[in-house]
Amino acid sequence: MIYTLIIIYWAVLVAMITSALFFKNYSNHQILGVTLSKDKSETKEVQEIIKSYSKSCYLLLLSFFTLSLLLLWNPMKPYVDFYMLFLTFVLFLITGMVGNHYKNRLRALKEEKRWAYPSTQTLVIDTDASKEKGKSAVPILWSWIFVVLSLLPGIYLLVNTQDRELYPLPLALLGP
Repeated sequence: MIYTLIIIYWAVLVAMITSALFFKNYSNHQILGVTLSKDKSETKEVQEIIKSYSKSCYLLLLSFFTLSLLLLWNPMKPYVDFYMLFLTFVLFLITGMVGNHYKNRLRALKEEKRWAYPSTQTLVIDTDASKEKGKSAVPILWSWIFVVLSLLPGIYLLVNTQDRELYPLPLALLGP
C-alpha cells in the first residue's frame, strides 16, 4: 500500500515539475507568461533566467523526491496519508512561488531594457449586448438542471434507506 502511494506521489511530482518546465519554452510569444519577441527571447539575459528557472525546478524535483522517501520511515507510516497530502500542497505552493519569482525577474528585465510593445489594434466592444437584460445571461433552465442533478443522490438515499449504511445522507447533500 505504501509503495503504491509513493509511486502515485512520484507521478504527481513529475507531472507538476514537467508542466512547470513547459512554461520556459517559447510559445505564443511568451516565456513564463511574459510576452517577448523571438529575438528578445534569445538574448543572453533571458536565457540565463530560463536556465536558472530550470535548475530551480530540477532542485524542487530532487528535494521533494527525497522528502517522499520519508514515507518509508517507520514513525511516519501511521501518518503517511497526511504527510503525502502536506507534501503535495507544499509542492503546489513552492512551484507557484518559483514560477512567480522568475516571471517577475523577466518582467523587470523587460522594463529595464524597454522591450514594451505598444498596442497596434483597436478594441471594439458592443455595449448594446450588455445593456439588454436577459439577452447576454445564461438561461435559467441551465441553473435549475444543475441544482436538480446535485440533489439526485440525496433523493435516491431518501427512497432507498438500505443504501444509507454505505453512503450517509448528509454526505449526499454536500453538493447543493
